[in-house]
Amino acid sequence: MERWREEGLPVRLWAVPDGVFYGLLVLEGRLAVSGRRLDSDGLMEWLVLEQGVAVVSGRAFGWEPPGTCVLRLSYGMLEQGVLAEALERLATGLRRLARS
Repeated sequence: MERWREEGLPVRLWAVPDGVFYGLLVLEGRLAVSGRRLDSDGLMEWLVLEQGVAVVSGRAFGWEPPGTCVLRLSYGMLEQGVLAEALERLATGLRRLARS
């Protein structure tokens, strides 16, 4: 996450995962694709369709503070290589959104 923030991506972890198999990624600011503002559900759908990475919208858990998108990233049963690939796809998608 720190590397992503250094790149200028508006992301942070809701809390540092401690003994759990998921993390909550908070994206601050407005995210849009082709002029359409994305909420957590829209971002989840876009990431699956455009980047091939599955996440769960924080809205499904009641997590979406105003002005943010929240994504739940589950990683408990993933092999390290698969997790690394998924995180790279996620970062690539977030970089695409940051440039638009």
